[in-house]
Amino acid sequence: MRNALYERDSVGVLHHSEIERIWAEHDIEVRLRELGRVINDLMDAPYPGLLRERGRIREALEELTIKETTLRWIIRVARSTEGSVQRRLWSDIDKALSDLEKIAESIAEPELSVSSLPRH
Repeated sequence: MRNALYERDSVGVLHHSEIERIWAEHDIEVRLRELGRVINDLMDAPYPGLLRERGRIREALEELTIKETTLRWIIRVARSTEGSVQRRLWSDIDKALSDLEKIAESIAEPELSVSSLPRH
């Protein structure tokens, strides 16, 4: 019963036609690649915020990298499953990815505000 409630309440990937499902999965994979690029850019960024709080930010970025890699592996598993298990995995991936995107944005946000300050 819990699975039925979960499937009914899940977002995006569930209860769509095959084409919609494929596009939704593709969208998740594109977002995950973009997250990986953002993480790499932040790891290499020479921004002042990274210099001030280098240790804390590096630790957060390393954790993000591990979680992003884990999602890549879960996607591989999701591709090899079928039915409700597959739908549940893709839904979980989508939710986890949304959370990681928010974290990455919060890490990048101070850098954006620093770079947007007027220069004298």
